[in-house]
Amino acid sequence: MAEAVAPAAPATRSPRWLAAPLLAFALVSLTAGLLARHSPRSKGYFRLFFSDPVHLKAGFATVVVVLACFQLFTAAWIFRKLPWSKPAWVNPVHRWSGRLAFAFTLPVAYHCIFKRFPRWVLPVAGGLLFAVLIGVWYTSAVWLYRHATSAAPAYQVPSPIPVGANAAAGATVFASAGCGSCHTLAAAHAAGQVGPNLDKLQPAYQAVVSQVTSGGGLMPSYKRRLSAAQIRDVAAFVAKRAGG
Repeated sequence: MAEAVAPAAPATRSPRWLAAPLLAFALVSLTAGLLARHSPRSKGYFRLFFSDPVHLKAGFATVVVVLACFQLFTAAWIFRKLPWSKPAWVNPVHRWSGRLAFAFTLPVAYHCIFKRFPRWVLPVAGGLLFAVLIGVWYTSAVWLYRHATSAAPAYQVPSPIPVGANAAAGATVFASAGCGSCHTLAAAHAAGQVGPNLDKLQPAYQAVVSQVTSGGGLMPSYKRRLSAAQIRDVAAFVAKRAGG
């Protein structure tokens, strides 16, 4: 059996990446501070179908808390941390509950910005929250957009598939382990959207073995759920059929 090539160690990120969230913090803090200095006219507040703005904020904040709890519940369901099988509707419902939770925070934020807090509270809180968001986006989404191209083999570290690996058996493992609920792989008729698209990624055999065994990112480890032979077979199936 040929020896697999070990993946190269990731490069250390330059401290310059901090510039993006720090700049975002400064801009949002300045904007929030300028807005908070002005007193809104009476018609600046709205109440929609509530009796007053206070009840509007309380109602929307309550809905956001409920949706946040629902997000945790459905996330646990997606990653099979619950004892029930996962139906197809869980993934889209999880995504839409998150979008609604964000949308429902906007009326609350609008009414809170004119409250009589100390002047530094809103700029610091708003700027810090936005800086964290930019930091997460810059260190994850930007990296993804720079690398997830049609030149997917750039992810690969060449490694041969062992002679004893059974790709046909690996297709069965892929289905029974629920890999298709998170990954897209045309050969398995899978269209999951949570994890990477395997047809675009085209991972090498050893990369799949390492990921399935140890997990990483949002993916849990399957070392205790699958045997070594099953991991070998499903890695062979993905490596052979991804992008095909």
